[in-house]
Amino acid sequence: MLEQCLAPDCSGFSRYGVFLQTLIAGWDELECHRVFKFLCDQTNLLLKTEALLATKPGLKRHQELQLRLFCRKVLLDPCQNQPDGQFWLVQLLKPWPMVSQAQLLFILYGPLLNEGVLGWEDLVEGGLPHSYLLELAKAILMLFGLLQVKGWSTDSILSILEELIVIPQPWHVENVARLLVLCGSNLCYTFLASKALNGRLDEISRIIIYIILVCEKDGYHMSWAVKLVQQICKVFSTEPERFFFIQHMENMFSEVTREFFESSVAGNNFEDRETFQTLCILLDSSARFHTKLLHMFLK
Repeated sequence: MLEQCLAPDCSGFSRYGVFLQTLIAGWDELECHRVFKFLCDQTNLLLKTEALLATKPGLKRHQELQLRLFCRKVLLDPCQNQPDGQFWLVQLLKPWPMVSQAQLLFILYGPLLNEGVLGWEDLVEGGLPHSYLLELAKAILMLFGLLQVKGWSTDSILSILEELIVIPQPWHVENVARLLVLCGSNLCYTFLASKALNGRLDEISRIIIYIILVCEKDGYHMSWAVKLVQQICKVFSTEPERFFFIQHMENMFSEVTREFFESSVAGNNFEDRETFQTLCILLDSSARFHTKLLHMFLK
């Protein structure tokens, strides 16, 4: 069945999905579990998913697209409300270990490029526009709303997110920052605070610098980034710890600025000009961030 509708614009899966959701509307969870088991039996969904998750990401692009189209068009996209979407997403994810859940989440909601393939490597090589990460952020937020469901916790969501941003290799930091911004204040703070409590100051400082850059690039209020830093400061229990964190962050501003400058003067091609433009945006974002920060303290 998964092989019957191969084109992204094929309407077969969509029609079947609308029919299925209309048929089971109002059914209780146990009955929906039976429907999912029936679909898995008829399509060999779990076996095909298992085979795909055992393969290097991006190696079987055709099968990744097949799985994405079936799950999205039949089970996920036709859902009329968030609880229904959460139910089907959990059914798809829960049979697998954490790293496989992250990989499957990317297959289902990761950026789909113009060529009809998933942008695994593109997230590693450079920053992508927010539109490429929007669906992934919405899916993560859907999971984040499941904390009251048995077997799901803040730690499990953070673990999936940690695994996600290193598949197939560690993402470009701008993409990590942009995904966190799209996920909103609560999840962004929870993710960074967890790292702060584990002493990973260099890592969170670099991510925060890129969050500030993303705020400037994508038109978010810089006060959002300032409040985020304020919240993270409260994670530390003593004044010396808070000072040490701020010092780390300011040193990272200098380090990232130096990296952009050195990269921009390395040559004269288009990529170097783009890097220089990003450097200028970073300097502007630094000025806006510190203006907001100082204004807050002067109030």
